[in-house]
Amino acid sequence: MIIDVHAHIGSLGGRLYSADTLASYLDACQVKVVMVSHTDHDASGGALDEVDINTAILKTCEPNPNMLPVYWARPGQVDSNARAFSGALLSNPFVAATFSPAIHGYEPHDIARLGPYLEVLSGLGRPALLHLGRSAAASGHQLLAMASRWPKLPIILVNALVNPGRTSLLEAVAQAGRRGEASLYVETGHASAEEVAKAVDVVGVGRVLFGSDACHDGETHAAGVQALLESTHSRLGATFVSQIVFSNPQRIFQLRGGRAQDRPADTPES
Repeated sequence: MIIDVHAHIGSLGGRLYSADTLASYLDACQVKVVMVSHTDHDASGGALDEVDINTAILKTCEPNPNMLPVYWARPGQVDSNARAFSGALLSNPFVAATFSPAIHGYEPHDIARLGPYLEVLSGLGRPALLHLGRSAAASGHQLLAMASRWPKLPIILVNALVNPGRTSLLEAVAQAGRRGEASLYVETGHASAEEVAKAVDVVGVGRVLFGSDACHDGETHAAGVQALLESTHSRLGATFVSQIVFSNPQRIFQLRGGRAQDRPADTPES
């Protein structure tokens, strides 16, 4: 059974992320649940404001019970504020929020922009997905300092294993686990089986979550994920892979029967 914590609908960087392709991927790879957000642009490339972005993902997920909506937040943009963000999460079934600093012009550790939103998520017990990108190196030390302000809030570092600062990021996640300073996790998007195995070795299997950036590779995305899972299984074995693709995301996103539970976040496991 597989839970994928990283998928999109819309268009991003010239790529189309369609609901039909996503549904095909779920079937092909037997993905039980996927966390999905809508990007800044619709399928035709048209720009959307934050309300329309998140209305669109709610409409996409409503008839698809295996697609769980993730709020696409844009701190610092004129159409985004923490009060409206809080209201949206309270009145709609968003299971988490995602942040893309590189797209919206701020650093991943910018506490002035992110802080009010992380405060909301912490109060509601819902995780944050923080996209680090694959170009500029992120600082594990600075992210750990920020995350320690909300030590029980799960913050998932998306694309961490392919970020140029991955060594620093893994060290920060490992330290957070050892000392209980923060609830930092890494996601496997765009990583090889070797990179996933290294992350498990450094941070512990309980701090690694499966995410694939579905469907970044369009119609070939499912085949790539299947190959990755087979290779990872060969390196780590069935027990560790099961934790990464199912037990960890189930625990962190508080899932039961494919839906989020209405309760505060548990203290995360290391």
